[in-house]
Amino acid sequence: MSKNIIVTGAGRGIGFELAKLLSKQGHKVVALSRNLQKLEKLRLKNLLCHTFDLTKEEDYSSLSNLLKSLSSVDVLINNAGFLVNKPFPELTDSDFKQCFEVNVLGPVKLTRLLLPLMNKDSHVVNMSSMGAVQGSVKFPGLTAYSSTKAALVNITELLAEEYKENGPRFNTLAIGAVQ
Repeated sequence: MSKNIIVTGAGRGIGFELAKLLSKQGHKVVALSRNLQKLEKLRLKNLLCHTFDLTKEEDYSSLSNLLKSLSSVDVLINNAGFLVNKPFPELTDSDFKQCFEVNVLGPVKLTRLLLPLMNKDSHVVNMSSMGAVQGSVKFPGLTAYSSTKAALVNITELLAEEYKENGPRFNTLAIGAVQ
């Protein structure tokens, strides 16, 4: 059965591959990214590409208008991320703000926007990092990034609890380093 799926950070990496794979499987995929050139070249029938920056309020309004054509959202994959790799003394307030805006506030705002289009069987998947998981190996230079991904894990757990009776479902994937 075909689903309506939204993937953020779809311009490259995991998001690109997910958008391509899910579209080829027959799902209607709304691919969101600041840069869509690579995705648009695929010319896949079920792939709708939309320029979107999690840090720009006007992009949420633009997305709201686009989503009026969907009757529902079955899956939201909050994949977009921002990584800063600097020793702690070199991290600026701006570095932390950018990480939190993209990695925490972006998924929160997008999830809140899409909840009215979701039902009990819908699913929100938040992409995190092994660096956010208690007890895992930590790497120097990733204080801002890993702390935001840990916040996303906690938010996901809280939303899973809050929505466990009537949906949607919430899960986090904490993956390691990828190309």
